[in-house]
Amino acid sequence: ATQMLDGGNRDTYGVFAQGDIVLLPKLRLNAGLRYDRYSDYDPTLNPRVALLCDPWVGTTFKAIYGTAFRAPSFLEENLAFTKPLVPETITTYELIWEQRLNDHLRSSVAGFFNHMDDLITFDRNLDSAEAKGVELGLEGRWAGGWRGRVSYTLQAVEDLATGEPLPDAPNHLVKAN
Repeated sequence: ATQMLDGGNRDTYGVFAQGDIVLLPKLRLNAGLRYDRYSDYDPTLNPRVALLCDPWVGTTFKAIYGTAFRAPSFLEENLAFTKPLVPETITTYELIWEQRLNDHLRSSVAGFFNHMDDLITFDRNLDSAEAKGVELGLEGRWAGGWRGRVSYTLQAVEDLATGEPLPDAPNHLVKAN
């Protein structure tokens, strides 16, 4: 149980199952299912399915579909003065090409499309929004466990009710880990 700001409690639990099935020597299906239960929201069941193809040594293509949800945080719930918040949901689609460049470096190109309903924005839910974009990445792994990754994402995120871009969703995003 988690203590809320208003003195109430929230009980949560989740269960996740995943399997990997070899369909052909260079083709496999990875599927997972997650069940989440929050005491103050309806339970939810969310799948994630990926088709992975390794046509050549060092090359992987992925097609991924999934759904997810996020319950409002206690802070978000306490800031929502106009009406109670509901959990947000998302449906994701991704196409990814990963390429090993040498023993230490791997590159990736990913295209994505996300549809979000009831997106939580500070103190209210938006009806729906969509994000689409492409990400370029480079990852390195070296002896001794050292790892690093840099990526650049070009994306457009739109509030479908107004047709306007979302203010807190950058068009250009650079990440380094």
